[in-house]
Amino acid sequence: MMKSLFLFSAHPKPPLPPSPHLRKLLRRSASASSPPRSGRSPRPVHSRPRPPSPRTSSLYARPSLLDMERGRAARRADVDAFLASLGVDPGELAGLELPVTVDVMRERVEFLHSLGLSNDDLVAYPLALGCSVRKNMVPVLDYLGKLGVRQDSLPDLLRRYPQVLHASVVVDLAPVVMYLQGMDIRPADVPRVLERYPELLGFKLEGTMSTSVAYLVGIGVARRQIGCVITRFPEVLGMRVGKIIKPFVEYLEGIGLRRLAIAKIIEKKPYILSFGLEDKVKPNIESLLEFGARKEALASIVAQYPDILGIDLRDKLVTQQSLFESSILVSAEDFGRVIERMPPAISIGRAAVLKHVNFLTSCGFLLSQVSQMVIACPQLLALNMDIMKMSFEYFQNEMERELEELVEFPAFFTYSLESTVRPRHEIVAKKGFTCSLAWLLNCSDAKFDERMKYDTIGIEEMEVDNSFDMKASTEQVDDDEEHEDLDEDTDGFLAPFPDTALELDRDRVGGRGTDIGDGVSGDGVGGYSMSGLVSGSVFDLENLEIPRFQTRQQVKTQRMEQQIAELVKVMQTIQDQNASIQGSVAATSAAIEEMAPVVRELAGWRPRVEGAVGELRSEMGDLKAQVERISRNPVLTVRPTDLPGLLPTPVKRSASEGILPSLFKGEEELHRPDGHCMPNIDRGVIGRGFTPIDQTPDKGTLFDLSPTSAAQFNGDKGIRLGKEGQLFYKVSNLKCKTVN
Repeated sequence: MMKSLFLFSAHPKPPLPPSPHLRKLLRRSASASSPPRSGRSPRPVHSRPRPPSPRTSSLYARPSLLDMERGRAARRADVDAFLASLGVDPGELAGLELPVTVDVMRERVEFLHSLGLSNDDLVAYPLALGCSVRKNMVPVLDYLGKLGVRQDSLPDLLRRYPQVLHASVVVDLAPVVMYLQGMDIRPADVPRVLERYPELLGFKLEGTMSTSVAYLVGIGVARRQIGCVITRFPEVLGMRVGKIIKPFVEYLEGIGLRRLAIAKIIEKKPYILSFGLEDKVKPNIESLLEFGARKEALASIVAQYPDILGIDLRDKLVTQQSLFESSILVSAEDFGRVIERMPPAISIGRAAVLKHVNFLTSCGFLLSQVSQMVIACPQLLALNMDIMKMSFEYFQNEMERELEELVEFPAFFTYSLESTVRPRHEIVAKKGFTCSLAWLLNCSDAKFDERMKYDTIGIEEMEVDNSFDMKASTEQVDDDEEHEDLDEDTDGFLAPFPDTALELDRDRVGGRGTDIGDGVSGDGVGGYSMSGLVSGSVFDLENLEIPRFQTRQQVKTQRMEQQIAELVKVMQTIQDQNASIQGSVAATSAAIEEMAPVVRELAGWRPRVEGAVGELRSEMGDLKAQVERISRNPVLTVRPTDLPGLLPTPVKRSASEGILPSLFKGEEELHRPDGHCMPNIDRGVIGRGFTPIDQTPDKGTLFDLSPTSAAQFNGDKGIRLGKEGQLFYKVSNLKCKTVN
């Protein structure tokens, strides 16, 4: 008890102050237990409330959950106020974890600004503010940079697909890139594909991409061309087959195009799949029918000029029909024939049309004749003016023909003067033939050479169609052929350009100086490039150098002959290879027969070689035993030069040298200088050239190596060599010492 009181007295003040309620209770209990004082009344206890004492601070005190939540809410309010100052609605980020301080959020916004994004971009996609710079943005941007995405195209990529900032490189981005490379897209083209269509980075491999590619391959698009199709138009990977691609293909089949022809068009111009079927394609087809195009010619028009499906066609047709009627006197029905033969005519500018019409009228043609020529060959309105002048001068001065022949065959201007017109005219003039322009030009080189073998020209050969038709190859290959499906029962003529349709490429505008349209120079027509018409110096276009008219049967026969010739060449090559292989086999057999005796002889040498090897091994064993015996005898002082040679070596001596005494003789046992026996070794002469001696010297005697010298040895200890080569031994206590 005293100890407890002492402890309490040692601490007059407790470490933790009692609460006010506890003080009140202690005071009441103390007043009740103590006796009342005499002469004084008890002091009344007032019940008025006292102010709460302030909370004492402690180093170990932690804030409560409520305090932590209040602090977090206060900091989030500051961040929301900062975002509101940028124009971002904080309510859209209510469920998103944001930086806890305004400074961190400001750094994130500045980083997005450095990428090229503005506040408007952040307002359009505020979720980008929820991406961590180090965990999300930096890995994604680093991966895109390694792929080759250009820095200047990065802002547009992020605007079009900002979700890439949330993506995982391993899970989302890398599989898409590997899929593109697996589609035969070159690594250098992968970043261009992503720049053009960044939404690819969010596609699943087993979803739309795979089904789109599978459908294109199914309709006839070559597997090796899929990479080119995706590179030119990556949006095709995001098109749904059932809603976009399949209805488009089926509609083109409905107007007369074969499925494989559609596949070839898609290979060259895959962007036609983006033309809206209801708002573009169908209205344009109806406009063509309205302006005079025949229904059976729709497939040819689309095959020649696929872009006609996606342009604002009706307005162009109205303008162009008015121009042709006023300047060339082309009727509405004939205007439809012009479109069928040259669909890009709807894009030729007014200035180009008037320039060519004025040139033809200046050459002496009537306007009605010009109209007839344009209807038969609309390509006259797209030719290079200078080359047309050169061709007309040659026609008028050298060929000396009538203008009426040009009216009948206006395609004369489409042929190259130097490579076709001039050489053929000179050959015909040399033979003295008189023929029409169509008979002269409207055939292949092989056909023309065949015609020149005859002395006369048949009447049936002169009946050649003078019209110039620009129909494309709307009839494409079947599964077993590569080019066209030729019907043997028909005798109609093919279009003059069976393998090349008129192509307009938006990416190639301008060229070799032809003024075709208003504000368009080069071989562009209305903002497009006329690639596919003429090559060489006649056109500024391509592939219209020599139009050829042949029946289907003739074309198929020529193709079969070419295939047979190629097959014969292949068979000849195989036969040559077989002959070469047989010669090689014969030479190899002869060489093997020559080597057989040598091999058998070598086989006979094997036992001898093995025996020699065994003998060498036994001798090596003897040498090893001698070496071990020498190593176990530490007192051995015989020098290696005193040992006999390993191989028998005959020693030739002259007569003046005499006969040296031998050190060893016969089968007798020999003694070393220490008195031990030495085995007899008959291996020839020892290294010094001495023969073994007849007997060993006795103790204390001097033995001369010469045959006649022997003396008593009483000299010094050790071994000495005399002036004349004498060797002295002294044996004492079975030890041999050498004295220099």
